[in-house]
Amino acid sequence: KFNDILKVCHGVSADNGESCICNRILSARKHLYDLGVVVPVYNAEQYIDECISSILRQKTRFTFHVIVINDGSTDKSREKLKKYETNEFVTVIDQENKGHSGARNTGLENCFGQYVTFVDADDRLPSNAFELLMNEAVKGDYDIVGGGYSRFEGEQELLKALPRQSQLFGFPWGKVYKATIWDNVQFPQNYWFEDTVCAFVIHDRASRKSTLEEIVYEWRRNTQSVSFFSEGKTKILDTLYITD
Repeated sequence: KFNDILKVCHGVSADNGESCICNRILSARKHLYDLGVVVPVYNAEQYIDECISSILRQKTRFTFHVIVINDGSTDKSREKLKKYETNEFVTVIDQENKGHSGARNTGLENCFGQYVTFVDADDRLPSNAFELLMNEAVKGDYDIVGGGYSRFEGEQELLKALPRQSQLFGFPWGKVYKATIWDNVQFPQNYWFEDTVCAFVIHDRASRKSTLEEIVYEWRRNTQSVSFFSEGKTKILDTLYITD
C-alpha cells in the first residue's frame, strides 16, 4: 500500500531520487583546527554581517574556522562577504546555486576540523556557544553535543527551547558533531526538509550524545523560509520522500 501511495504522490510532485549516501571520508583528514563552522548563504544580504560577526566574536579557548558558501546569491550577499576574504579565520567559497543541502555539503567537503557545526546565514550565536558545546564534547568525548535555542524577531525574543537529557532537537544547527560521524553521509540535494537526515541518520550513528540546558543558538523568525511558504505547495511531499 505504501508503494501505491508513493506512485500517486509521484504523479503530483516527483521524487528527485537523491541520496544521503556519498563517498566523502572526513576521518581520513588531518585536523587543522578544533571546530569547522559551515555557513550556507543564499540571498542573505540583510542578515549575513550579523551572523558572521556573532561567530567571529565567540569567546572560546577552542580554535575554529568559518567556511562560508555563497550559493549563487543574486542579491548583495557576495558584496557583503568581500570584507571577510582576508580574515584568517574565514574561507569564502562561491558556487552555482545548489540549494541549502548543496551548500552545506560543500562546507563539509572543505572542513578540516575535529568537530563541525552549522549556522544558517539569517541566524546568530550567543558569544559563549562554542565554548559551552566544545567543552562538553571534548570533556566527555561525545559524538554530538546539542543545546537549547531561542527564537527571535527583530529585538523581540519569541520563545526559548531546551532539550531533554540526551534527546537532541532535529535541526542540524545548535550542535557540534565529531566530523567523523559525517563519513559517507551528506545532505540529500534538491529536497525541502533536508534536515531530516540529522534525526534519521546522523543522530542514530552517534554512540555518545549529550545535551546542555543552555541557549547556544538564536533562530530568526524569517518569513522567507520554506516553513512559511511551503503550505499548499506540492513540493511539500518531499517530507515523505526524504523520510523514505
